[in-house]
Amino acid sequence: HKKEEAIYLDELSRNSNKNSNFEFIVWPSGKDGYLTVQNLKTFNLTDKEYYICGPKPLKESLITQLKLKGVNSNQIHDEEFNFR
Repeated sequence: HKKEEAIYLDELSRNSNKNSNFEFIVWPSGKDGYLTVQNLKTFNLTDKEYYICGPKPLKESLITQLKLKGVNSNQIHDEEFNFR
């Protein structure tokens, strides 16, 4: 919900700064609303790899949206994420 809640924020930001092929985006839904494919600032969605971590409804929504835009399933990677 907040940028400050992002895990490994510093490490991922450093890696993004060092590697021009890696773009790290933190999306604070409490401020910016739910993330959608329309929010992504790229014109060609199909030439990238996507790593998605978050609650199941978010992941399912983004995966569906990416596939509808022509992204192949093998370009989409997700991780289990649970609130306890």
